[in-house]
Formats: sequence, C-alpha cells, structure tokens
Amino acid sequence: SAGDLFALLMKQLAQVRIIGTNTRGIFSDMYGFTLPNKWMLSLSNQRYYNDEMICFEGTGVPVDVEIHNTRKNLIEKADPVLEAAVSMLRNKNPANQIRKPSGTLVPIQLLDKMLQDAIDSFNIPGMAVAFIDDGKIIHEKTFGYADLAAKKQVDRQTMFETCSMSKPVFAYFVMKMVDKGIIDLDTPLYKYTSYPELEYDNRYKLITARMVLSHTTGLPNWHQYEPPDSSLHVPAGAQYFRFPPGTQFSYSGEAYQYLVNVMIKLLHTTPTGLADVVHRELFVPMGIRYARFGWNDYIANHKSFGYRQNEKGINKQGELKKFEEFSAAGGLHSDAADYARFMIGTMKGTGLTSTSLKEMLRRHVYLSDSTSAWTLGFSVYKTKYGDLFFHSGNNGDFTCSMAFNKDKKCGYVILTNNN
Repeated sequence: SAGDLFALLMKQLAQVRIIGTNTRGIFSDMYGFTLPNKWMLSLSNQRYYNDEMICFEGTGVPVDVEIHNTRKNLIEKADPVLEAAVSMLRNKNPANQIRKPSGTLVPIQLLDKMLQDAIDSFNIPGMAVAFIDDGKIIHEKTFGYADLAAKKQVDRQTMFETCSMSKPVFAYFVMKMVDKGIIDLDTPLYKYTSYPELEYDNRYKLITARMVLSHTTGLPNWHQYEPPDSSLHVPAGAQYFRFPPGTQFSYSGEAYQYLVNVMIKLLHTTPTGLADVVHRELFVPMGIRYARFGWNDYIANHKSFGYRQNEKGINKQGELKKFEEFSAAGGLHSDAADYARFMIGTMKGTGLTSTSLKEMLRRHVYLSDSTSAWTLGFSVYKTKYGDLFFHSGNNGDFTCSMAFNKDKKCGYVILTNNN
C-alpha cells in the first residue's frame, strides 16, 4: 500500500516521470473478518484518488514510459528501467516519446495510432502532422492520400491549404513591417489607402491595423454569406459594419484583405510582389522552405486535392484552387513542417523586436466566456500549464489546426484535405 500511495503522490508532480510497469494497485488497508467456516476474508475498505478524482485501486498507477524488466534481465544483472531513467536525465526528450505540456511522455507509436484511428473513423483522405518540443520539430508524420483517384499518397512534400491559419502568418509579417516603420498599428488605414466598398459609411475611417489583427473592426467574416440585419439599412450586396469599429470582437476575413491592400500600397508592389516580400522578410529568416501565399510551380506539382464528404460519408473531390491573388485570410499553402517552423519562429520572435513580439501575443480583446481572448493573430487560452496560442482553419475542403505553448516551447500542427 505504501508503495502504491507513494507512486500516486509522486505522479501529481509535473517534474516526475514514472518508468517501468503499472503499480500493483493495492492502496487500501484491508478490512478482515472470519467467516462461519473459519475462513479468513479481507476486503478493500478505502479509496484513494488523484487530483482528477481517478481511483487506481486494482489497476495500478500508470507509468509515463512503459518498460518491462524480465527474469532474463535479472539473471544477466541488467536493468533496462534504470538505463531508461539515466537516458531520460541525459536527454530532455528520449527517442520515440512526445512530451505533453504537463511533462508526461506519450509514445510516438501510440500517438500515430490515435491519429490513424481518427482518420479511419472520420474517413479523412489525407493528413500531415508535426509536433514541436523544446523549440524543435521532434515528430513529423503523413497519412493517407493527396489524390484518392490516382492513389497518390500524402508525403512530406504535399502542400495543403492552411485556410484561416494563414492569418497569423500575415499578422507576424505586419508586425515586422511595424518594426520597420512602414505601418503603424493605430493609424487609420484609410490614410494609407481607401476602402471604396465602405466609403458610404464614414465609420470605415476608424479601422486600424490593430483592429484588423485582433478582429475588432466590426466587419463580418464574409458579407456575402452573412446578410446584415434589416435594421442596419445596408444597401443590397454591400459590405457593412455589424457594430462600430473597435468596440467588440467579430472574426473577419474581409478585414484582413483590406489590410492586404494597404500593405500592397505601402510597399509599392502587387499581390504577387507582396508574396515575394513575405517570403524574403519572414519565411527565409525562419527557415521556411516551400510555404507560400499565392501559386507557383512547386505548389502546382505537390498540392493535394481537397474533398468534401456528403451525407453518406463519401469524399467528393473539389476543384484545385490556386489562390493566385494574395489571400491573407486563407490562401497560404504549406506542408506541416514549414508551418511548424513558423510556430517555432513565433515562439522565438525571429526577426521581431521583443516589444513587437510582446505586443503581438498579449491579449487585446476578451471573448464572452472570459477564459479566452484574441491577440494580434491568435486566439489564446489560459491553462494550468500556461498560455495556449491557437488557430484553426476551414476552407470547406481543407481543415487544419495548430496550437503552441510559448513557455513550454511545444506545439502541434495538423493539416487535412477534407471537411
């Protein structure tokens, strides 16, 4: 009982790893009594719980890294459990393990199986993932098909649409332009270039880059799909404000595209030229190799098809979208490793002043649940392991997700080619 209880208590500590096999699961003192036939019987009469109210009586305290010590090991005076412990102390992340923010290690084989099970369950054609620990990519994996009809498998060169996860990449680029003095976060954008679609409403002169990046412009995501309330008296088909700029949160891809036009004007370039500037100013310093806004021959040769599932769960292939214009809202193509490099660069603040990085990642607007907020580019959640920065994306036939913990220097990115 003492050994089990000791293991249970030690497992609550973030810095502790338990190696070997599960404990016996004998926590309780025994309640003993004598049966009429003089047999002695004892039963468990206590329950011990961890801080998540889980009882391990009978099953034992689970280990973080499972290693079996055999009779043969004893005969040969070998101790693989102790050897693994020494290896863990020497290496921050032992081979074939991924560290969770809690510090618990997860076998990569188990994680890959979990992902494969999800792919099979949801009938996802293809997926690419990358995991980060200690500021480095420690695991990269691809699954399934980029082209179902041709049976072309997803590989590490396969390019996916990163959908709305394009936005934080563009936001980081804008912050770099702030550092260079090219744009100011709080100067009204109309002073840089006009917004003809909104000139009928003078409130558009209040929009700033800070509002765009924190989704507080008051613009809808896409007005074509979000008709205005009749009480707003908006001209038919016109872009509109849901509320005055700077007063509330309202996620908006349209606002990002306005900021794209501003950057094109300030940099005296074209949409294609802006993609070149982002590559030079942001991607090269971060070691990003193939990701790009827009279209080029590499993307044409390596892009996955996207798929939409119908009500029967059958994947129907969509049209191959090129995003030849610069779309900060959803037009970045990337493989999993390149997007992970962007996340690592963000955690390090590559190419940004410390002031700009702090400004980008601080909370600018709190959401209604008060536990989450929006920075300049990311949503952020407070967890017991620190701030978790998050973004996801959905282009209809591509979906994706990413998250990172800057303090723990860990994160993940998942790219898929269906809805």
